[in-house]
Amino acid sequence: MNHIATRFITTIMLLMASMNVIAQDRTVDMNFNGQLVSAVEELKEKMSADSDLKGRKLRLGKFSANNLPDSSFEVQFETGFRELAKDLLDENSELIISGEFDFVPGQASENKDLQVIQVVLKVVNRQRRVLQTITREINNSADIARITGTTIAPPDDKEVKKRNDEVRRAFEDPAFTVRDKSRIQAKGNAHYAVEILRSEGGTGPFEPVVPRSVNGMAFVDLSIEDTFVIVPYSFDNTCDASVSVSIDGLDVLNAFNADDIKYEGYLVPRASGNTPGSHVIPGWLRTTKTAENNVFQFVINELGKGAATARKSRSSRGVINVQFFEAVPVGQHLCSRSFGEVGTGEPLDVAYEVKEMQRRETPVVNIAIRYSNVP
Repeated sequence: MNHIATRFITTIMLLMASMNVIAQDRTVDMNFNGQLVSAVEELKEKMSADSDLKGRKLRLGKFSANNLPDSSFEVQFETGFRELAKDLLDENSELIISGEFDFVPGQASENKDLQVIQVVLKVVNRQRRVLQTITREINNSADIARITGTTIAPPDDKEVKKRNDEVRRAFEDPAFTVRDKSRIQAKGNAHYAVEILRSEGGTGPFEPVVPRSVNGMAFVDLSIEDTFVIVPYSFDNTCDASVSVSIDGLDVLNAFNADDIKYEGYLVPRASGNTPGSHVIPGWLRTTKTAENNVFQFVINELGKGAATARKSRSSRGVINVQFFEAVPVGQHLCSRSFGEVGTGEPLDVAYEVKEMQRRETPVVNIAIRYSNVP
């Protein structure tokens, strides 16, 4: 039976963890979710104080990364904004809100000497005059790797700048390694790998796809109507792994999840001798409460095949992103590392089996795999 590991942390634990990070690093952790919440709050405040905008609604425009052609995070950016700002939106408004993001040197004083994801929200009127602008910076290395689609095993170092520099270098000079012909790994870390199994046209047997290097990035050849599964592997004998998977920025566990629960990751068991632990992920999770029709299959050119809210892919190149977090059952101890807090899970009695785990807050590996959406 497949297992999904989930994690719930109290507000007090989160606040204590944040305080510890600030005390150790003297750098405020600016992650994507927190910065987007902050940006939307500022937008609401500015609209309330602006006589031209007070009491008015906005029409959702495009969310893009024109200077990051190998990123595929636009959908997640737009989806996150839409949820947070839903009370501000109206399709009939003549005012447009759009978003852009890029990977640039930090401008905020907290981000001096760091490379960050800069997010810019703009409100324009019918004449395209900019009425309001909100800017935020993301310095969280794990989020930077996920947003840019960078394969990396960050250094085991608590210093934010060292981790940030490694992500920047991996982005500028991408590389990966291959194990057993088709299993993709990050350079410098042999503990974790990801393999894509493809069914041609959705009717043939699932067979491993041998990755190609395209400008140093892992690329798998998939065609329109092909279905596929994602298989993360752990070759580590010391602890299990909790794996977060996204496709074109959408969380595989939660994008189409009807359980009203946010799941944190799939459980990949630790290796046993020379046999790696693995977890076959066949599609987007619909529910853990039944074993029948509870997953929407992965199919090229459509996100969430079979779901009422299925979305067409937006670009000709997509990104499958897999983050590995070290995890152990409650009561066991994670190996000592210089970075990352530990979160404790909570057991849930559901048919799919949600298992209580302790998971490190910071991923040890980020693997990005690109694929084509064109025939």
